[in-house]
Amino acid sequence: MLRFNAIGLALAVTALSSQSSAFTREEVTDRSKPIWTDFTLRLYDPFISQTAFGGLNTVLCLFNRSGYKDFVNFKKVEGDEVPSAYLANLNDDLCGSDESDIPRIFRVEQDDSDSPLTIESWVLPDTTGADNRAKIVLEEEVSDANPYGIMQLAWNIVGENGDHIYSWSSSSEKLDAGAIQYKTVTWADLVLVGSALPMGAIFDFYSANIIHNENGTGYGSVTARRSPSYSAFPSSVFKIVDMAYNSDLMLVKDKLNVLSETCLSRESFWEYVGSDGYGVYDVNGDRVGPVNVTYENSGVLEEFTVSGGASGSVVNIPGQFRSREDGAPVAEGTLNSGFFPRFSLPDGAILIGEDQQEYLVRVLKPYTVYAHLDNANCTDAGLVFNESLLTPDQDMIDRLPGDVPAVGAVLLNDFELGDSQADPVYSGAVYVPDADEDEDGVLNYNDAFPLDPLKSTDADYDGVDDAEDTEVLQSSLLVPEYPEEMLRESLEGTLDF
Repeated sequence: MLRFNAIGLALAVTALSSQSSAFTREEVTDRSKPIWTDFTLRLYDPFISQTAFGGLNTVLCLFNRSGYKDFVNFKKVEGDEVPSAYLANLNDDLCGSDESDIPRIFRVEQDDSDSPLTIESWVLPDTTGADNRAKIVLEEEVSDANPYGIMQLAWNIVGENGDHIYSWSSSSEKLDAGAIQYKTVTWADLVLVGSALPMGAIFDFYSANIIHNENGTGYGSVTARRSPSYSAFPSSVFKIVDMAYNSDLMLVKDKLNVLSETCLSRESFWEYVGSDGYGVYDVNGDRVGPVNVTYENSGVLEEFTVSGGASGSVVNIPGQFRSREDGAPVAEGTLNSGFFPRFSLPDGAILIGEDQQEYLVRVLKPYTVYAHLDNANCTDAGLVFNESLLTPDQDMIDRLPGDVPAVGAVLLNDFELGDSQADPVYSGAVYVPDADEDEDGVLNYNDAFPLDPLKSTDADYDGVDDAEDTEVLQSSLLVPEYPEEMLRESLEGTLDF
C-alpha cells in the first residue's frame, strides 16, 4: 500500500503531550455510556490525500493482523462448503480504526495454492446494532513494485435501521504496459465526521482511478460528490482532483480551483485535534457541556469552555495561525498557513470544571496534516500531471449480504494475557482451538462460553445460550446490491469530468 500509512499515523497521535488521569475510561463499567460508544475516526488535511488510499490501508492492516495464514481452510472437511470461522480480538486502533473492544470474526478459504485467497470478516454486533463486515479476494500480495497487490476488497457498515453508514470497494489489476490500475469508491454518511449531524442528512461519494508504475511513480484522479438528501444523490461535485506522486512526494491540483496546486510530503506530517474532535465525559461516562474548564498544559494553566453535541463535544481551545509544513506558529497571511487550535489535548487528559469536577477527554477525530512544501520540490522531482482519468461510478460498490457465522472462543488476541484495561472483556485470553477448556464436550473453537460447562452456543451473540434464548436473531445484511440512494439515472459507467 502507499506509504500514507494508517498504522504509523495512529501510533503517532500518542506523542501528543500527556497528563496523568484521575479516573480512566475503564472505570466506567456500563459499556452503553457515550464514553464507550462514541466512535473514533482519523481525518486528513488535505482530505483528498487519503481519499484514494485510507480505506485500503485500514482494511489491509486489519486483515494482516488477523493471523489469516494460520487459519486457511480452518476445520474444513470434505462435504462442507465453507471452512469454519474463528474469533480474533484485534487492537483496531493500531490500524487507525475505531477501537471498539468488540472481537472480529474471520473466515479464510483457498481452493489450492494457485487459487485466489478469500478472507471474510464480521464484527460482533455491539450496543449500536451496526453491522460491520469486509471481504478481500487476493490474487497477488502487495510488493515494493506493486503496493496495491492484485485484489478486490469491500467494506460495509449498515446501521440497525438499515441506514447505510459506510460502503467502500476497491480493485487492482495489471495493465498490458506492466503498470497497475487501482480503482476505489467510497460512500460515507457524514455523521462519521460531523458529530452533531443526524444520520442520513448529508453523505459523500468519492471515486478514484490511479495508475501506478513499477518504478514507484503514479498518477490519477479523484472525484468527490455530496448530497443533502437521498433523492438528489449525488447533487454536486465539490472536488475534482488530479494527482501525481513518487515515493517521497505527491502533487495535487483541484481542477475547480486553479490556484490549488500543492506539493505534499509523503513522509513528513504533523497532527492536531479540531474543536469538534473530542469527547469530554464525567465520571458516569456521560458527555458534558456547557462547562468552563481548566487544563494544565506543560505547567501552564489553560482556560476554555466545553460545549455539548449530539455526539462528541466541542472544545473551544484558542486558535492561532500555524504553518502547514510543520505546525509551527506563523504570522497571519504566511504562505501555506492556516488557523488551527493552539494546542491539542491528549487522549485520557483530565479537565477540571468550575464546579471542581473532573472530566475525562477522548480524542475522537485527530487530524494528520501532510507537510505542505514549496511546489519547486515536486517540479524538481519531475512530477507532472497526466491527462485526467475517468473515475468509477456507484456500480463498483460491492454489498456483502448473508448471515454472520456463529463461532466460539477467542483464538487470536492482540492484547497480552491479563491486560484487563486495554482488553477488559477477555483480558488477553486466547484459547487452543482443539482443547476443551470447560470439559463440556464442545471444543473451544465452537464454544461461545469456553469457561462454562453448561453453555456452548450463542448464534446471535447476545450473551444468552441458544438453549435458553427465546429468540435467536442471527445478524444478516439483506440490502439491495445497489441501494436506491446510490443510483444516478443520467450518468452510467464512469464519471467524465
